[in-house]
Amino acid sequence: MDISVRSRTQKIDEPQVRFGLWLWRKFYSWAYMPYLWLICAPIAMLQVLYARRMVSPQENGSSQLDAGANLSHVLLILLDHIGDTAVALPLLLGLRRDFPAAQFTIVTHSGLAELFADWENCDILIADHDDGKWHRWFSLPRQRWLFARRHFHGRHFDVCIIPRQDVDFQCALLLGYFSGAPHRISFSETATGLKRWHNKHYDRLLTCALSGAMGAEAHQLLRIRAQLPAGSLGPPLPRLRFLDSAWVQSRLSPELRWVAVCPSEGSSPLKQWGLLQRWLDVSRALTQQGFGIVLVGGKQDQPLARAIARGLNQACVDVTGQTNLSQLGALLQACALFLGNDCGPLHLASAINVPSVAVLGSTCSHRYGVWSDRGTTLKQELACSPCVDHRRDRCVRCIYSHPKCLSDISVSSVVEAALRLLATRPA
Repeated sequence: MDISVRSRTQKIDEPQVRFGLWLWRKFYSWAYMPYLWLICAPIAMLQVLYARRMVSPQENGSSQLDAGANLSHVLLILLDHIGDTAVALPLLLGLRRDFPAAQFTIVTHSGLAELFADWENCDILIADHDDGKWHRWFSLPRQRWLFARRHFHGRHFDVCIIPRQDVDFQCALLLGYFSGAPHRISFSETATGLKRWHNKHYDRLLTCALSGAMGAEAHQLLRIRAQLPAGSLGPPLPRLRFLDSAWVQSRLSPELRWVAVCPSEGSSPLKQWGLLQRWLDVSRALTQQGFGIVLVGGKQDQPLARAIARGLNQACVDVTGQTNLSQLGALLQACALFLGNDCGPLHLASAINVPSVAVLGSTCSHRYGVWSDRGTTLKQELACSPCVDHRRDRCVRCIYSHPKCLSDISVSSVVEAALRLLATRPA
């Protein structure tokens, strides 16, 4: 993995900008932070008290795993988005390799179930919910308890693993506690600043709470393997492979080398590197070098992708909003390169080990950049990177009139990074 274009820009000298940066920090330190603590911490404490009341300590022991223990039934709780789940795939593949005879039960939502549909000795349980952002804090604990009573009865789990370092907004730790597994492994409530507020006292629900650490998220999740019998951080893990090649062959000509482009990340404007014109310029430069462009993404990206496709008029296939996860994985697997922002397809491409170029703005590049061995993360480090109080506001505000960390990354630098990776892979 190569992290390039990390030129440290000059410190902010403009008095008004420097004052605005200072004022921004003080506002969140004096006003926003105490109120968030007063709201979130008591709610989290009530959730933990509720969980411990519904499941007695006798039913939910906390003994430690023995070095020679034989794991026969493993519970994995994956209730995140596609990007977070893709980051956890190296861990999941390693567990399946290390414990081939074990039965796995995966709790996930319907949008991710197809990722595991072909896995042997694996039961998939769907845990969807339709509650609003604020209402779920009060309704989800009871929903998780009812889900555990309905689906976990008669299952005797040896260990429960929740592979998430960030805030647990889905009450996955509560579900793990309700599972009755005697060993429950995840990351501590102190792993991030935001998690320290939203998941106060959640460590009481775990038997092993790992501390947070710097580094790629996928590599940090692999630390969970070291807590299991015969666990380790190596040797190299098997790569994820998708078998839906017939669907890909019907859309991509084998005569061209294809570059997958995901032009948008809808969750935040501070993750979007230019919209139409910049992605169009990069795509044109690649088609002029003889590469084909395949546009990928969700339904929210269709208008942008259609505009890019109209601007190219040749060697372009637009499948945004038309693929399931299996088809998307097979498509990325057939491409010579992936190019995009911080998004789910980027992490899926890393899991498949597809060469990738990630253009990051507000995102922490050391955690969410390209984490495979074949990739480049383009990032401009400003004085406020990776966003002032990034752990608090989740990348929804900027101290500039536009995301300067993104606009400073030129089209030429993206094209150069892409061509450099494409030149290292044989046609």
